[in-house]
Amino acid sequence: MSMTTLEMRKQETRVPAPPAILGALGALTFAGLLLAQIEAFEPFGRPPTGVLALFAAAVLSFLGAVHWGLAMAEYGGRRDTTWSYIVSILPAFLGWFSVAFLPIRVALGVIALGFVLLLLYDLRSLRLGRVPSWYGRLRWPLTAVVVPCLALAAILA
Repeated sequence: MSMTTLEMRKQETRVPAPPAILGALGALTFAGLLLAQIEAFEPFGRPPTGVLALFAAAVLSFLGAVHWGLAMAEYGGRRDTTWSYIVSILPAFLGWFSVAFLPIRVALGVIALGFVLLLLYDLRSLRLGRVPSWYGRLRWPLTAVVVPCLALAAILA
């Protein structure tokens, strides 16, 4: 039995279970660290705000690296991937610089802005067909959790 075009398209836009589950666990980590900050609980004896900033910088870096991997997949392909490589490293530098050199409140805000800007780039990449068709359906809700968590943590810092 063959699938209709609409059924195939729905299947293409369905977020695969592994990224959905792992993304949700990441979002829960952001929410949990914000709750730890609110409750003044120090996981592993460390201030939760600093742990949150480090985790956010690591996740932002990971999201940028997605574009490095996609550019590598185009190796020998039909398009120039220089811009993808450049964009892919900017989130890592932004996260590192923020955590290393900015006051924690400012760092959290800058990293939150990085998540928003990268989402915009990801949505552009989606329109251009450079990321899987389901990627936007994953990024929107996760960013909708992450950014408010970072913003509230910055306000409370």
